[in-house]
Amino acid sequence: MTKIAMHTRLITAFGLLVATTTAFGAGEAALKKGMDLYNNKDYIGAYTYFRDAAEAGNAAAMANLGVMYDHGRGVTKNDTEAAHWYRKAADGGNFRGMANLGNLYARGR
Repeated sequence: MTKIAMHTRLITAFGLLVATTTAFGAGEAALKKGMDLYNNKDYIGAYTYFRDAAEAGNAAAMANLGVMYDHGRGVTKNDTEAAHWYRKAADGGNFRGMANLGNLYARGR
């Protein structure tokens, strides 16, 4: 396994928890509420708040939506949607979005 693959697995393993430490600016309140719901396994509720934060331009929320589509939490698992949200997060400078998008490509998804 390459170092990049190990790092992306580690990043993915930390899941959405990382987003709370990197969220600033647009949609921060919605992101925080979404994180609380997600951590309590209310994935449908979390999706609504992440979507609101993403629409406000919050790149961490975009990455979280990617994770939800990647793993089928609160939404139907969908690689195309996961890649879409990871790319938007990456374009917004979110490292987790970049790493998870690369991980999708590395897995051939």
